[in-house]
Amino acid sequence: PPAPELPSDITMEPLAVEHADMAGRISHAAHDISKDLEGYHDFVSPESRAGLERRIFSGMFGPVITQASLFVRYRGEPAGVCLVVGIPGWGYDQVAWILDMAIRPGLQGHGIGRAMMQQSLCGMASAGIPIAGLAVTVDNGHAVRMYEKVGFHVVEQFYEYVIRKA
Repeated sequence: PPAPELPSDITMEPLAVEHADMAGRISHAAHDISKDLEGYHDFVSPESRAGLERRIFSGMFGPVITQASLFVRYRGEPAGVCLVVGIPGWGYDQVAWILDMAIRPGLQGHGIGRAMMQQSLCGMASAGIPIAGLAVTVDNGHAVRMYEKVGFHVVEQFYEYVIRKA
């Protein structure tokens, strides 16, 4: 895919473990608004989300695809994260699996997410990974529409159940 033309107020850099605390805050805030990860221990606070980020960078789900994992700034301020790992699946040795994509609340609707996703897809292609996947809740309509606009399509729908401790 072609690299996105970024407005001058959007900058991107490789996501690194050093971004874990800020990535945790952005991801927690974004998912707290969308309510799509309620019940998951690793998303109950910015600190627990940052801890998950560190474990992912330690190889918890497979290698982090550094060319596709991004930390985004809008007007110099932290604005978004995209975290991608390589996993085997769908008959491929490596699928680029987008574990998390989050834009700081209040900044959605500025094209940041779409630019970040397009740049991430370019990184996946440069890493030689032929296919990408992700999971998104059906109720997260903004994300679903954005993923469809950049070329993703539904492969299957599944239900996930979480039991919360009282």
